[in-house]
Amino acid sequence: VDPTPNPTPNPTPNPTPNPTPNPTPNPTPNPTPNPTPNPTPTQTLNQRSMPNLVVVVWGVEIQILMQGMA
Repeated sequence: VDPTPNPTPNPTPNPTPNPTPNPTPNPTPNPTPNPTPNPTPTQTLNQRSMPNLVVVVWGVEIQILMQGMA
């Protein structure tokens, strides 16, 4: 007969699984996009269209003066 059957099974199964999963994801995604886009194109466009605007205003004023005279 076998004197020592089963001595000791498995004493320590699984000690500790995963203690720290994901510490910190992405803290700062996008700091600041484009603060000042393009400053000058509208200024040059306004300078180009100023004479036309002056002509239109003068035409309207002359029409008002002519209507007032007539």
